[in-house]
Amino acid sequence: GMGWFDAVNHAISVSGTGGFSTKNASIGAFHSLPIELLTMLFMLAGAVPMTAYILLLRGSPADRNKQIITLLRIVFYVGLSLTLYLYFADNKAFFEALRHSYFTVISIVTTTGLASTDYIAWGGWVTTLILMLSLCGGCTGSTGGSIKIFRWQVVFAFLRKSLLSAVEPNRVIPIKIGTTNLSEKVSISVFVYLLSFLISLIVLTLIVSLDGADSATAFAAVMACITNVGMGAVESIGPNGNYAFFAPSTKCILTFAMFLGRLEVITVLVIFSKSFWRR
Repeated sequence: GMGWFDAVNHAISVSGTGGFSTKNASIGAFHSLPIELLTMLFMLAGAVPMTAYILLLRGSPADRNKQIITLLRIVFYVGLSLTLYLYFADNKAFFEALRHSYFTVISIVTTTGLASTDYIAWGGWVTTLILMLSLCGGCTGSTGGSIKIFRWQVVFAFLRKSLLSAVEPNRVIPIKIGTTNLSEKVSISVFVYLLSFLISLIVLTLIVSLDGADSATAFAAVMACITNVGMGAVESIGPNGNYAFFAPSTKCILTFAMFLGRLEVITVLVIFSKSFWRR
């Protein structure tokens, strides 16, 4: 049911997890389950490390990549939770809830930003969940944006080590992901990135708020841009909205937020340091 022009544009959008659509209603404009299923498949494919495909072609055990397993688990469990919520709390038909829940979760987790329906209408719990999901951006080495799954794995591995060390202070506990031991340098770099990301999010939200946007819209807009998801968690910039109503100055700030998120914060912030210009 999709013509060649739409098919080519959406193929480019999905494979690069870019999210642009030729329709205002995004993928939902086609009302086609096969199109939605294919879109979900290739959004996930874009969120997998590119090296995994090389390993697969070489016959190497790419399935051992912990990031991919974690990504699939997040999609499965969050999608299932959202399906059950819509079925019991929102009285939606089970198949409809299943279909749109998994499409929305995959779209947000991979930071693609396509939509099959307006998830804002599902209520505050869902939009809060989507805000949280937008902080998870696929695997390291993929086309996804936001904070990659590997970084969250490092955070939780470090948290586990800290909790065990508090109970058994004399025990030597490595920071481990799967069978790989991580150096302290890797952990520090991850926490520096997360701190820089958080500070950037707060500062840019405050700047956008100064320009006239209410706090919820300002936060949702900056979050959507810095994570490269595109769609926001408020109605004005959600699946049925856009950024046209923002002032030109605000659009410049949000454009900077997109660059900041896409280049992973540190790369951009280092330009503002004196040491960079002394070189």
